[in-house]
Amino acid sequence: MRKGVRGRVSGVSALLVIATSLTAQGKPAAWVTDSLAPCAGLTVGWWVEAPKLQALVGTRGVVAPRTDGKGLILLFATTCPHSTIDGTNTGPVALGAVIVRIEARKDSTKPAGTRWSSAPFTYGPAAAPVTEMFKLYGFAMGTGPIILQADSSSGQRKARFVIETQDGKVEADATLGDSTTRLDVTGYLLSGGPEGVFGGHEWANRRFGTATVQGSGTTILSRLGLTGPPDLATFDTRFGWNFTFSHDH
Repeated sequence: MRKGVRGRVSGVSALLVIATSLTAQGKPAAWVTDSLAPCAGLTVGWWVEAPKLQALVGTRGVVAPRTDGKGLILLFATTCPHSTIDGTNTGPVALGAVIVRIEARKDSTKPAGTRWSSAPFTYGPAAAPVTEMFKLYGFAMGTGPIILQADSSSGQRKARFVIETQDGKVEADATLGDSTTRLDVTGYLLSGGPEGVFGGHEWANRRFGTATVQGSGTTILSRLGLTGPPDLATFDTRFGWNFTFSHDH
């Protein structure tokens, strides 16, 4: 084994030992990005009848509906050059997630205005430190490649993601506007299982656009019968966060 590869493998092993120890002790873990090496993220979303989304969320939260009774479901992919978990470098990050907006938790000690969501499904490369961290804190994790690409060489700003597992694949292609708005929020996401929660402060420069999405196999698209284009698409650059994983007892 080459020295560089051996070093990365031993680093990952050490991080997983630390993470396993933290979860065994019921302790929180800090997941932090590097402001000098920011992430990027592409999100597409649909407004769907709230009862359909409630079936995904389960008992850990109530879907936040519009006046027409529809809730928002997002499919998100991000990549980062690296991040840290309790100060240990994770190496490159690739993550996908299904996110459903839910109503604010009444039993929470978090500040008013905190954004709450459910993350019933998450995705990442097999055996990657961040993938394993999500599993350890109770998130349902599908494994496979996550690809995120951006290109403006044609004169138009484009971005795409691919989220793939052994069950199916989703591809999104977005065309983006030139103007940006600043994202600066505090939010928390709950696992579909009984305990996991992560979140904190996140920030980005956000562009809005339109997108097309296609899927094959068993995916969130087939599960919800989503066949039309997304109702929204956003692309985040200079994207970062300071999150904490914990068990929600």
